[in-house]
Amino acid sequence: MSGRERLSRDKAFTYRRLQVCFTMAAPYVWRSIRPAVVRCSRVIAFPCSSFTFLFSKPMPASDSSDARSGGKLTGENVIEVDGQLVDLRNRYLAAFLAWLVPGVGHFYQGRSAKGGLFVVSILCIWILGFALGGGHVVYASWQPGDKRWHYFLQAGVGAAALPALIQGNRMRKMTDPVTGRTLDAYEPLWNGFMAPPHRPVIEKNADEVSAWYARRGAGYEMGTWYTMIAGLLNILVVYDAFAGPLAVPISGRREKEKEDEKDDDESS
Repeated sequence: MSGRERLSRDKAFTYRRLQVCFTMAAPYVWRSIRPAVVRCSRVIAFPCSSFTFLFSKPMPASDSSDARSGGKLTGENVIEVDGQLVDLRNRYLAAFLAWLVPGVGHFYQGRSAKGGLFVVSILCIWILGFALGGGHVVYASWQPGDKRWHYFLQAGVGAAALPALIQGNRMRKMTDPVTGRTLDAYEPLWNGFMAPPHRPVIEKNADEVSAWYARRGAGYEMGTWYTMIAGLLNILVVYDAFAGPLAVPISGRREKEKEDEKDDDESS
C-alpha cells in the first residue's frame, strides 16, 4: 500500500469516527445551545420584521374583528391552527424570502421562533458540509464527465448557493467548445469560491476533482451530502412558509372543548 493510499484510508477512518461522534453528541449539543438559539431568534426577529413590514399588507379590520370574535375567516392568508390564528401575509413573498434565506419568510410572517430555528439549523448544516468538503462541494456544472446534479438540491438553500451559478457561467464562457478544455486565460472570481473544476473532467484520469477527493477523503462525500440535506430541508421550510403549519388539531384542545360542550348539554 502506497503512502497516499494509507493517508486516504486514515482520513476516511477519522471522518467516520467524527461522523459517529457528531451523531451521538447532536442531541446533547442542541439541549445546551437551545436557550442561546431562542435569544438569537429574538434579536434577529426585530430587524427582519422591520424590513419585511415594508412589503406586507395589513389584515383588513373586518377580518381581524371577525377572527377575534370567533366569526368566519374571510382572509385567504389567515388560517386557524389548533385554535390559534396564523396570518401568513403574502404567501408567495414569504415563500420567496424563505428560499432566499432560510427562516426570513417566517420572520416576515411574525413566526420568529420557527424563523430563528430554521436560520440557525439549516445554515449550520450548510456551513458544516461546505467546510468538510474543503469549500469545493458546491459548484454548478453540466458538462460531459461532470454533470453536477447535486447542485439542484444544494440550490434549495437559496442565496448561499447562487455564487456557484456565476462561477459556472464564467467557466462556460472560458471553455473551448471544440476541445472541451478550459482556456489558459481563465481566472475564477473570488479566489475560486464555488468555482467548478477545470475542464475536461474524466473519471479515469487525474484531474482537479480527483485532487479534491484525495485531499479531503470521505469529508468530500460527507460535505456534499450535508449541503444537499440543507437544501432539501429548506424546501420544506419554503412549503411551511407558503402553506402554514399543519391545519389540524394537534393538542386535543378541540376534542376537549367538544366533550365539555356535550357535558353542558347533558346537564342542562
